[in-house]
Amino acid sequence: MSFGEKLSNLRKSKGLSQEDLASELNVSRQAVSKWESNNAYPETEKILAICKLFDVSMDELMGLKVVKTEKKNNKLINIINSWCDNFLKSIRLFINFNFKTKILCLLEMAIYLVIIIFLIFIFHAIFNEVLESILYILPYDIKDTIFSMFQGVLLAFYFIITLVLLIKLYKVRYLDCYDYYKEKEDTKDTFNDNIKEVNNQKEKIIIRDVKSFNPFHYIYKALIIFMKAICLVLSLFVAFIFVLLCTMLMFDIYFIYYGLLLVYFALILLSLIIICYIILEIIVKLVFSLTIKSKKLYIMFITSLIVLGISIGLSICEITTYRIEEREYNYKMSEVNINMKNNLVMAQIFYNDNVEVIFEDRSDILVELYGSEKMDGNLDVYDIDESNYIHTHYHIYNLYTDSNNISAVVNDFLNQIKNKTLLTDMDKWYQIKVHISKDNYNKLNENLINYNKLYEE
Repeated sequence: MSFGEKLSNLRKSKGLSQEDLASELNVSRQAVSKWESNNAYPETEKILAICKLFDVSMDELMGLKVVKTEKKNNKLINIINSWCDNFLKSIRLFINFNFKTKILCLLEMAIYLVIIIFLIFIFHAIFNEVLESILYILPYDIKDTIFSMFQGVLLAFYFIITLVLLIKLYKVRYLDCYDYYKEKEDTKDTFNDNIKEVNNQKEKIIIRDVKSFNPFHYIYKALIIFMKAICLVLSLFVAFIFVLLCTMLMFDIYFIYYGLLLVYFALILLSLIIICYIILEIIVKLVFSLTIKSKKLYIMFITSLIVLGISIGLSICEITTYRIEEREYNYKMSEVNINMKNNLVMAQIFYNDNVEVIFEDRSDILVELYGSEKMDGNLDVYDIDESNYIHTHYHIYNLYTDSNNISAVVNDFLNQIKNKTLLTDMDKWYQIKVHISKDNYNKLNENLINYNKLYEE
C-alpha cells in the first residue's frame, strides 16, 4: 500500500475531510490531495505532524509496518469531536475578525441563506401539490393527520439542512482559508529577588490559500448535498406509500371474495408495490453511492408495468358491467328562510355542485340541508354588506355522519363491489335544496353579474 493510500485511510478513519486535514497541518487542500494521489510527498516536519495527529509511527506511515485503523465504532465519536472543534474554531475566528470582515461575512451568509430558502420554497410547493393530489382519495380526517405529520417532518428537515449547509459554507469559505498565529512577548519583572516571566500572547489572523476558494464550486457541492437530502425525504415518502400499498393489498386479499374486481385491484397494488420498491432502492443507492444492479431492476420494472397495464385493462372491462346509481338524500336536517332583496347576491347557488335549485311560486327563498340517514347537521345564513350589495352566504356546521368514518367508507365501497353498482357522487355526503321563484332566480343571477363587474373594476 502506497503512502497516499495509507494517508487517505488514516484520514477517513478519523472522520476528517481533506479540508480538515489541511487545516490541521496548515497547508492547502490541494497539497493534501497531491499527497494522497502520490503526486507529491510532504516535508519531514509535516510527516512528523501527521504521525502525531494519527498516533502512528513513521515506520507505520511510510509502510514499514501495517497501519491499524481505528474501529468503526469510534468513527461517530471522531466526527462529533471534529464538528465540535470546528464550531469552536468558527466562533473564535468570527470574534477575531475586524468590523468590516464581520459585516462582509454576515452579508455573504445571508445571500447563501436566501438561496437555500428559495430552493426550499420551490421544493415545498411542489411537494405539497403532489402530496395533496395523492391523499385526495382518503377521508378528510385521515388526510389531515397524514398531511400534518409530513409538514412537521419537513419543517424539521428544512431547519437541519439549512443549518448544516450554512455551517459547511462558512467552513470552506472562512475557516479553511484563515488561520491563527501567536506572537510571544517575554517581559521580566523583579520582585523580592524573584524573577517572573509573563507570556503575553497576541492572536492575529492570516489569510491562507484564499485564492483557491471558488464560490461556484462550493455552491454546486451544497446543491448536491441539498438534492441528496431531498432524495432522502422523498425516499421516506416512497416508503410510506410502500407501506400503505402493502396494507391495502392485505385488505384487498382479505375481502377478495366480494367480487372479481378486487382480484384485479390486488394485481394493480402488487405492481405498484414493486415499482415503489425499485424507486426506493434506486434513491437510496444513489444517495449513498452504492452499486445499482440495473439488469435486475430493469426486469422487475418492465414486468410490473406489463402486469399493471393488463390489470388496469381487466379492471376497466369489469367496471363496464357495473350499474351507475346516484346517492339518495332523503333526510332533511335543517332549513332557513331568506327574504328576497333587490341588492341580494347568493353566489353559492350558481357555483356549488351540492346545490339543487327547485323553482316554486314563492316570494322568499327557502334553503334546506339534506343528507343520508343517521346524519346530523345545521344550516346557518349570514350577510356581508359589500359594494352596496348584500352578499348572503350559507354555512354548514356540526355536520356529522357515520358515513364519514373509515369503516363506513369501506363498507360502502365493498357493498358497491358486491352489488356491482357505482355511485356517481361518492365524495358528497349532503345536498342543499334551494326553493326559489324563476323571477327571483333571474334577479340573483343579474345581481351576481353586476357584482362581479364592480369587483373586476
